[in-house]
Amino acid sequence: MKSTSLSGRVGNHRWLAAPIFICLLMLGAGISTHALGGPSPFDLLDDYFRGSMVVTLTALMIWVFYRTLQLAYARELEPTRSLWTELKTKLPMQVLPLIVFPVFLASFTATKSAILPLVGFRFDHTFANLDKAVFATDPWRITHSMFGPLSTGVIQAIYVPIWVAALAYSQSLITFFGTIRTIGVFYTAMLLTWFAGGFVTAYLLSAAGPIFSHLIDAKLGSRFEPLKDRLANLLDAEAPFLKGPQYLLEGVSSPQAYYGGGISAMPSMHVAAVTIFVLAARRTAWFIPSCVFAAAIVVGSIHSGYHYAIDAPVAAIIAYASWQLAERWTPTSL
Repeated sequence: MKSTSLSGRVGNHRWLAAPIFICLLMLGAGISTHALGGPSPFDLLDDYFRGSMVVTLTALMIWVFYRTLQLAYARELEPTRSLWTELKTKLPMQVLPLIVFPVFLASFTATKSAILPLVGFRFDHTFANLDKAVFATDPWRITHSMFGPLSTGVIQAIYVPIWVAALAYSQSLITFFGTIRTIGVFYTAMLLTWFAGGFVTAYLLSAAGPIFSHLIDAKLGSRFEPLKDRLANLLDAEAPFLKGPQYLLEGVSSPQAYYGGGISAMPSMHVAAVTIFVLAARRTAWFIPSCVFAAAIVVGSIHSGYHYAIDAPVAAIIAYASWQLAERWTPTSL
């Protein structure tokens, strides 16, 4: 009876409406910026689709293994049948990680890559000076006075591979382990955050970030040269904090969008994403770990030079507002 009720609620696709609508908005933005001279979002679809398939299949195997252990522990008489019955209720949800999310990311990357040619970076001086006014120095100098080579390596690992894995796998794992309403709220909030922050705000308050500030003004760029030197002294030449900027700079001169490419500092989408993780983890055992993760990402955004300090609170505010809207838009009857 429980499975039938769940299937009926899944069959009602109201929970998909908001994420799909936001995805279509992002796709429209990608097509529009391409028409204005930016790269095409369609050039990236294959890469993002393949990545999403690998992640979703891995999440499926994790869920099957976990549920098999649970059913075995409960001494389920027909574990295979029970597993398949439960899996069928989750299959409609896979439209989110397999189609919606990759289309959204491809479109987002295209719009992000078009910021420099379409509107330029206009607020780097403002944000750099605001940071200095608040902290009485450039904030990266504070983090670099606190963290040496080992801790910088740890921060880098959290900021790059761990954050990327968390973003990718959260989109799939939640469709297997979350309730229907949780999935709807999570996806709506995440996509709305990236649309409102990574597209709308990024264009309105366009900034490159400290390590890319030379793209705007040589004098401003020289202000952050010590940061680049410091990172070079702390890390191996192949380190992500050093190779990442090189990769993004190569994409600046390319007519096509790079996978995961584009330069934009305001707001920090790294911070925005982990804010969503924290909000999703409330009242669960994951709350404290997610808060620690979020704190490390905030530090990493400054320590790496990708962002000004002001980028973090703006991102968190946008994410929080998006979560509140997502909770209102997602039907409570799910």
